[in-house]
Amino acid sequence: MVPLRNWVVEEKGWAGVCTRPRPSQTSDLAICSVSLDMASGRSESNQDIPRGLVNRTGTPLGRGSRLPSVRGQRDLTLGGIQRKKFTPNLNVSKKTHGSNETLKGSSLEGPESTNEAKGALGRGRGRNERGRGKGRGEDRTIQLHSEFAHGPMGESSSGWSRGSVSGGGGGGGGGERQTGGSSTVIKASMRQRGNQDDKDFLDTLLRDDHCSPFCPVPITGHGSSLHVASTGGGWRRKPADTEVPVSKRRQQCFRKEYTEEFRVIQMGKTETCAFCEVCNSEFSIKSGGKNDIVRHIAGIKHSDRMKQESGTSKINSFFVQSSEKSKPNHDVIRAEVMLVDLITELNLPMASMDKFTRAFKTMFKDSNIAKQFQCGRSKGTAIVKEIAAKSTLHLAARMKAAPFTLSTDGSNDAGSKKLFPIIIRSFNPESHLVTSEILSIPVCEGSATGENIFSLMEAELTAHGIPWTNCLALGADNAPVMVGKGKGVYGFMSRKHPSLYMSGCVCHLIHIAAEKAAACLPLNVDQLLIDTYYYLDKSSKRLAAFKAFQVLHELKDNKILKHVSTRWLSIRRCLPRLLENWEPLLDFFKAQEKSASSSAEKEKVGKLRKIFSSPTNRLTCMFLVEALQPFDEINTELQSEAPKMHILHRRLEKLLKSLQLRFVKPTAIQGKLPAEVDFQAESNLRDDSELLLGQMASEFIARKEEVCLREERLKEFYSKVKQFYMTSIKYILEKLPYNDELLQHATILDPKQQLHAKLASLEYFLKRFPVLIPHATSVASIKLEFAQYQCLNIQSCIQERLDSTWVAIGQLREDGQIILPNLSRVMLNIMTIPHSSAHCERIFSHVRKNQTEFRSRLNNETVEALLIAKTREGQAESRDYNESELEDLKKAYFRSLQSTQ
Repeated sequence: MVPLRNWVVEEKGWAGVCTRPRPSQTSDLAICSVSLDMASGRSESNQDIPRGLVNRTGTPLGRGSRLPSVRGQRDLTLGGIQRKKFTPNLNVSKKTHGSNETLKGSSLEGPESTNEAKGALGRGRGRNERGRGKGRGEDRTIQLHSEFAHGPMGESSSGWSRGSVSGGGGGGGGGERQTGGSSTVIKASMRQRGNQDDKDFLDTLLRDDHCSPFCPVPITGHGSSLHVASTGGGWRRKPADTEVPVSKRRQQCFRKEYTEEFRVIQMGKTETCAFCEVCNSEFSIKSGGKNDIVRHIAGIKHSDRMKQESGTSKINSFFVQSSEKSKPNHDVIRAEVMLVDLITELNLPMASMDKFTRAFKTMFKDSNIAKQFQCGRSKGTAIVKEIAAKSTLHLAARMKAAPFTLSTDGSNDAGSKKLFPIIIRSFNPESHLVTSEILSIPVCEGSATGENIFSLMEAELTAHGIPWTNCLALGADNAPVMVGKGKGVYGFMSRKHPSLYMSGCVCHLIHIAAEKAAACLPLNVDQLLIDTYYYLDKSSKRLAAFKAFQVLHELKDNKILKHVSTRWLSIRRCLPRLLENWEPLLDFFKAQEKSASSSAEKEKVGKLRKIFSSPTNRLTCMFLVEALQPFDEINTELQSEAPKMHILHRRLEKLLKSLQLRFVKPTAIQGKLPAEVDFQAESNLRDDSELLLGQMASEFIARKEEVCLREERLKEFYSKVKQFYMTSIKYILEKLPYNDELLQHATILDPKQQLHAKLASLEYFLKRFPVLIPHATSVASIKLEFAQYQCLNIQSCIQERLDSTWVAIGQLREDGQIILPNLSRVMLNIMTIPHSSAHCERIFSHVRKNQTEFRSRLNNETVEALLIAKTREGQAESRDYNESELEDLKKAYFRSLQSTQ
């Protein structure tokens, strides 16, 4: 194909080249090659100037016609504005064969076509296609974009068309046609094709890498060129060396500055998304970046949500002023961290932080801190985990440098997984106290054998680089899986550290001793308390009837207390209330037995009525109130968090002696240790009338005729009392560490035994635990300090807690120098050996308070963080954080978001 006509014009820097087919050409597609470029060429004054616009007709310049505009976002008027874009319209709609022939004859044949036919066709197509105005054709029009530097000015004698065949695009489509001369319509038309051919043609027009075989070298320059051609063989791609690289559009990513400027905006799951805390939704910012955020905040959804939550707020309130960006508001961060500490301390759900955040803004409208306060459940959880992580690292560093003891216990939660909190007891130099802190709470997913539990502990110590030689003792309950020397946890640990001390729980053993002793009595007291409580608790009707009997006996309407069988010593708290309401309960069960509607209920009530009708049972309950007092006192004292190792041996001696003197003659006890007393010999036992039963039981026996207490039943009761005491003493001597060597030497810690303490006790600890000896210190220097300690007046140093007392002793000075710098450190490290496992039980009580049935989705990682943060020293309102710590806690939320991506 050979171009029929060429136009080259020099008009304000414009140049154009157009080719069109001959009328006899049988190609399926007319060829259109348009190039708009800045060039200098020859001018033919009276020729039509093609502008590279498809479906445009040329008209002489200077006729006052308005330059054509383009539609869409790139609409512009080509009036000499630099570097603008226009969109030529290329009609590719399907037409009938007749319309195509008419179009050929009218618009492509040049001078042979009549002006009337062309005008009619232009006007008709303009109306049918509804293409008048700024290029608003139907969606069958392809727009091809081109760049150029200048638009032509209407100063030449040549002009541009005021109309077009299609009626779209230019100003005043469908106007007059040029008379005479060749038509300069540049058009690419299609014959009838199938749908797939149409799609292929459209796709090709949208590409820049195809060229016509008749134009092997495209016209290049400052503008853009379109080369379209069709032959029998199909389309041909440009050579690789002439391809123009297509630039990819850059995506916007989230920046930290967005959060500092928009407080409610955080990074989403990906870098190209942002998350709005107000709307609780995520949106994309990859197109506009910051503009997308501004558009979201100004949107209706965001504005309505803000009005619902905090009243009407201006958009400016979400922006931080430039003066605020430079420095974080530590007061706001401190308030957020304090709220997290309070939520943790009070065992409240983390979801409540969302409510608190909104409530503060309403409650304290005039507070700048409340306005900037933003701490929901996600941010609060991140802060808790950051606090726990820092606390764990701090504890691990202390364990590397100083002695400690390790305690653990298994949870009794239902399920395949059991929690084993690893609790470290050590001297805290910051608080100057011996404290118990959680290192971690690992989960044992398999069987809770001694080997598996030991593996959990070893993994934690190895992960933090903590040596086993720094561990002085293992604290646990008395279960065989823990204290077993073969396959128990203690057995595996002793192979790692042979001098390790096994500290069982004395509180558990005392509890079991009292329970076994009570089993010798004729009445099962704990079962009586349980049956009575649940019979009344499950019916409001029964409670009302029981209150009526309380009023009848002129008693307060107090409830019967609930007894927990796993805490057997709580029986002493419940028995006085039961004895107080003994007569009302007897009358109540008599009435219930008469009105019972079924035989089963009548039988159940009848058993309770018989128990309350027996005076011997009432006497047994009175005796237990007095007999359990020694057990309850020592158990309460040993549940203390303060160190009690120094008094444990003496408290066990006191317990044994207190039990023996109640039924053994004084002559058998005098001058002997409790373990040396023969309490089973009949000759050493008191007479029945001399037994110490307590005031309440003694007064009841004195009224035995009044209360119908038979003599044979009374003798049987005395025998059971002696058996009660014998059973408890046997168990204590057999199971409790009364003869333990370490406990006997631990009395050296007691300042009250200052003058009676033995140097051998100090040598025992230094020899068994060499880690107690401070660095660059000799054993001889520690012994010398101990001798000085026994000669000092320490009355001014005595305090309530033993560790506080030794801290004060370690600060005593003479001539400006500390007298006992090493001895005090040794004593404080010995105090880390636990005297019970009460601290482990406290941890599990916190677990049950946090992981409830209403918070069943709380995972183990969050539970661990909550408990570590909760068991720190101090109260939430008294903790203080420096600015560096506050900034780290603030960044924790961003790090948590990044880790979830």
